[in-house]
Amino acid sequence: MGRQKKQVVMKEPIRLREQVLKNGNRSLYLDIYHNGKRTYKFLKLYLVPETDTPSKCNTPRFSTSGWGWLR
Repeated sequence: MGRQKKQVVMKEPIRLREQVLKNGNRSLYLDIYHNGKRTYKFLKLYLVPETDTPSKCNTPRFSTSGWGWLR
């Protein structure tokens, strides 16, 4: 039996992460690691939990048929 090859681990220099805010919403941001330095880019996109009727009505629904948005 020969030596086993090392598995190649794909590095991810950019990751999409989320942060839970005090009001329960989740903020999306990019975690960027480049040239030994870590930076963050906040996207100003927020995921709102559907706990009441107004938030359910304002949340766009993604259609499973096609690429259109449904309301």
